[in-house]
Amino acid sequence: MSGLTVHFATRSIFAAIYFCLVIERNKGARVYDCMTTQSIISGAEYARLKKRWERFEAWRNGRTSYQSSEVPKGLNVTNEERSQIEQYEFVNDPPQKYFVYIRRVNCDGEREEKSLRVQATTWAGDVLGVGMLGYSFRDNFGGERYPVRFRAINGKTYSGTYYSSAGDYARVRVVKGDK
Repeated sequence: MSGLTVHFATRSIFAAIYFCLVIERNKGARVYDCMTTQSIISGAEYARLKKRWERFEAWRNGRTSYQSSEVPKGLNVTNEERSQIEQYEFVNDPPQKYFVYIRRVNCDGEREEKSLRVQATTWAGDVLGVGMLGYSFRDNFGGERYPVRFRAINGKTYSGTYYSSAGDYARVRVVKGDK
């Protein structure tokens, strides 16, 4: 197996410990952790999808609505493909600030609404990281919020606020010293 590199990383986030296995093959990366077996697309696949996405955006020309039947054949990009593009860019060009969706899960990665263990995901549900919630608090308008911290698949640690009463989203940024 030439060109195969295996890395094991262990991180402790609050009381949760998880393992991340990264396998790199021929300049493409596949990332696995204890919550998912989803893989990240290769650089060639990313370039193909990104080019199609850019052609689609040029066709859309700023319109916010359109009929799916109007889209020229070969230009349409599915939600799964958009999510793969987002995940690839998240890994290969780690952002300092980001907007993620939070999925509360048990140790097996199954949804559990009261769990403090979380997966940070894209809109389509592709996992960007695994972490924990802190204790909830109320904002000035009565909304419930949680501090959230997770280790991302790009190797960075992110923390921020999960706005649970407003939706399943969190605004996060890279933890100082992990730049």
